[in-house]
This record gives sequence, C-alpha cells and structure tokens, in this order.
Amino acid sequence: MDTEMSARHTGLLHACNDIERIGDHAETIAKKVRNMHEDAVTFSPEAQQELRELGGLVLETCTKALAALENDDRELAQEALNISHQVKLNQKEIRKNHDYKLNEKICTPASGFVMLELLINMKRVSDHSKNISQLVLGEF
Repeated sequence: MDTEMSARHTGLLHACNDIERIGDHAETIAKKVRNMHEDAVTFSPEAQQELRELGGLVLETCTKALAALENDDRELAQEALNISHQVKLNQKEIRKNHDYKLNEKICTPASGFVMLELLINMKRVSDHSKNISQLVLGEF
C-alpha cells in the first residue's frame, strides 16, 4: 500500500470507530429517555423545544456527514461541519438556560441530571460527525 492509500485506510478505520461511537451515544440517549418516562421526569415546554431543535441539528449533521463519506462529497462535509459548530453553540446556550432554571428552582435536580446527560451525548454524536466530515475534507 502506498502512503496515500495507507492514510485513506487509516482515516476510514477512524470513521468506522466514529460511526460505532455514534451508535453507542444514540443508545445511551434512548435509554435516558426511556428512564425519564419510567421515573416520571419531565422538562418544561421550553426545554422540550430546545432539545427538539438540538436533536434536529444533531441528526442533520450526522446524516450529512455519513452521506458525505459515502459519496466523497466535500460540499456536504462542509455543511455537516458548519452544523456541528451550531450544535456546539446551541448546546452551550441550552446548558446555560438549564443552569438558570435549576438555580431558580424552575426545574428539579432529577431533570437537571437527565438534561445534562442528553446534552453531553448529543454533543458527542455531533463531535463524531465532525470527525467524519473532517476526514472527507482531508483535515484528518
């Protein structure tokens, strides 16, 4: 294998790891939501909307990154990278909003814990999608 092919092979192995980790985080998110329902933990309508919007962005960056990898599409990879940046900004804002709600006793510590776990896992899905996008863009 020449140097270029070896680098591509290594990048694809890293992408496989990123895809596997995305699945792990998705499974964790699903378990957290299931536990929320079982434990009757709820979020405010505002928090629910924030999570829906963030989840949509995470799904979009992941979908675009995987399509970019499949089709070796640099434009799509750049779009996914831009969305992952937006995920990071939104996640920080939601976290700040949630901290305020906790401090003001608008929400409970139980919902606060679940919120943080969901935010962390969604951010990680976005980070792995970003890694895949960077591979397609040759920034690996």
